[in-house]
Amino acid sequence: MEYHHNIYEKLDTDAMQVLIDYNCCSIPIDVFSLANKLNMKLIKFSSLTKEQLNALSGQECISIKVLFNNGNYEIRTYYDDAISINRQRFNIAHEIKHVIYEEWEYDDEKEKHANHFARSLLLHPALLICLLEFDISTLSKKFVISEEAVSY
Repeated sequence: MEYHHNIYEKLDTDAMQVLIDYNCCSIPIDVFSLANKLNMKLIKFSSLTKEQLNALSGQECISIKVLFNNGNYEIRTYYDDAISINRQRFNIAHEIKHVIYEEWEYDDEKEKHANHFARSLLLHPALLICLLEFDISTLSKKFVISEEAVSY
């Protein structure tokens, strides 16, 4: 992996810091619990009406900051619970990056960084170094992420 302007190294460090700060030390990382600790309200697509699903316009997962009249807000993260659990976990880890960095408008660069953060959160490079004896398939199953994410 090639680092540019240290942003990827910072994303790796931030992902590890999140795991430490929120005491997420199980394998696989419980992103559902982590999202809850970050006050993200997870909402399954299967619980939505057709109109609500149409408003999400083909997204697999999206976080929305909802402001209330009293100045408070909540983060609602809508995710497709009909896709594989690996993809659900990756998508939620991706959204965790957007929430932590308070990114409510997205561009290609932020999306690329969120993908990197998600991979790092789910299988941090520091952990991977200790597990190099395992093949990609084994790591994929152990960390409940895709083989593509492990390979990356």
